[in-house]
Amino acid sequence: MPDGSVFKDMAGAYVALMTPFTKKDTVNVAVLEQQVDYYAACGIRGLYVTGGTGEGLLLTLAERKHVLETVVRANAGRMRIIAHIGCINTNDAVTLARHAEKTGADWMYRWHRSISGRHSQPRIGTTPKSPQPRDCLF
Repeated sequence: MPDGSVFKDMAGAYVALMTPFTKKDTVNVAVLEQQVDYYAACGIRGLYVTGGTGEGLLLTLAERKHVLETVVRANAGRMRIIAHIGCINTNDAVTLARHAEKTGADWMYRWHRSISGRHSQPRIGTTPKSPQPRDCLF
């Protein structure tokens, strides 16, 4: 069981980011980028991407990847990024974990203990950027 030290760099306010859509039902990249800029300007410590508020389980894998890529790019290192990777099936969660790691998310939130070790990170709860990666359940 984690001792809590994995959370030491998470101090501060985080926002669960919504996923905006255009009238054509595609991810609205311009509004997503505006959200990132707004929260960075407000002094928010980090963003939680494609979780429940961001409609993560209702998005396709391609949309979830696109949202995370957009947020990480627009963020440009100003805030910490938590990528929600929970899925209905484990293989999709592994795909999203690998993508989040490659894209540069600081942490990942997941539901599946079974995907630990199925990506190049030591454990799924954090990324190698974190000081002491451990298996953590939020």
